[in-house]
Amino acid sequence: MNVTSIAISIGTFILGFAANKLLDWITGVASKQLKKRTIDCDYHDFYNGAHRDVVITSSGFPFFSPFNIKASLNSGKTFLLAMPVGVDREDKEMACFSPVDRWTESFDSFIKGNSLSETLEEIRREVFQSFCDKTQGNYFNGKTLGVNHIDGLSRTTDNREQPILSIDFFETDYYTHKIIGRLLDKIQFDSSLVQKDMAGVYSWSRNSFGISLILIIPKDNMILLTKRSKKAAFTEDKEWIYVSVTEALSETDFDEETGAPDISKAVFRGIQEELGIKEIQLKSDTLRFYESFYETKFHQDNIVASIELSETLSFKDIAELLAKDKFMEIKEVIPLPKNKKEIATFIENNEEQMRSQTIFTLESFMARLEE
Repeated sequence: MNVTSIAISIGTFILGFAANKLLDWITGVASKQLKKRTIDCDYHDFYNGAHRDVVITSSGFPFFSPFNIKASLNSGKTFLLAMPVGVDREDKEMACFSPVDRWTESFDSFIKGNSLSETLEEIRREVFQSFCDKTQGNYFNGKTLGVNHIDGLSRTTDNREQPILSIDFFETDYYTHKIIGRLLDKIQFDSSLVQKDMAGVYSWSRNSFGISLILIIPKDNMILLTKRSKKAAFTEDKEWIYVSVTEALSETDFDEETGAPDISKAVFRGIQEELGIKEIQLKSDTLRFYESFYETKFHQDNIVASIELSETLSFKDIAELLAKDKFMEIKEVIPLPKNKKEIATFIENNEEQMRSQTIFTLESFMARLEE
C-alpha cells in the first residue's frame, strides 16, 4: 500500500469518526429537546395528567384566597383510637391517649365487614410501642384534624366570582393517624373513593390534614426547598427533598374569635417553627392556596400553598436562622430558581429523592407560572 492510499485510509477513518460523533451529538440534542417538550406537555395538561400517589380533591384557579376558605369543626364527629388493652392508664405519659375508642359506624362496619379486628389490634400494639420507645418519628401524640369532606365548587357572589373552599374537619390525633395508615397499607383500599365522599363515609381514612408550602424569595427570584432530616417522621432512613414547609393542622391552629380551624395560622406557625421566619418577615397578603389533594401513600389530605418573603431578605439570610424544629426536621435548605423550566428539570433530576406530595406541590405551583 503506497503513502497516498494510507493517507486516504486515515483521512476516511477520521472523517467517519467525526461524522459518528456529530451524529451522536445531534441525536443527543434532539432527544433532550424532545424530552423537554414532553415535560412541558405533561405540565401543561395539569388536571388531566396522572399524578403519582395523588388524588385531587379541589382546585382554586388562579387560587383560593385565605378569606375564601371556610373551615368548620364538626362537633358531632370525633375519631380516636385508644391504647391497647392492659396499659396502665395511671401513667402520666398516657394522658395524651384516648382511654376509649371513639369511632364512626362506617369504620366499625368496614372493620367487621372485612374481618380486620385482629389486624387492627396487632397494629395498635405495634404503633403504641413505637410511641413508648420514641421510634419511627413517633415522639409524642398530639391532637390533629381529620377531613369530613371538602367542597371547592362554590364561588363568591360578586362579579369576580372567586373560588371558595369549604372544609369540614373533625378531631383526631397523630396516634390514630399512624394506626389507620398502617392498616390501609395492609389492605386493598380504593383511595379514589375520597374524591367524591361528600357524606364523610370514608372520613376515617382521612385523619390528618397537612399544608405543603412553597416559600418565594423575591430578592433572589428563588423558591426554597428543604432536605429533611432522618430524625423526622416517615423518612425510612433517607434524606428526602421536600417543599419549604410541610405542616399538619393541629389543635393550636384555631381562630380565637370564631373557634374554627384556621389554615393560615398553621402556615405562619409552620414557617416559624421549621425555618425560624416570623410572620412580620413575610408578605402576608401574598398567601395563596391552590389544589387540595389526598396523598394515597401516607393517607393524608393536603393543600398546596405559597407565600412571599419580605423583599429585604435573601436566601442567605434565612438559611442561617435557628428554629424550634429545624434541628429535628431539616437537614439542609435548597434554593431553586422560580422558573418553570428550571423547576421541571429539577424534578426530572431528583424524582427518586422526592415524595409524591413534593412533586405534586411543585407541579401545582409551576402550572401557575408564566413560561
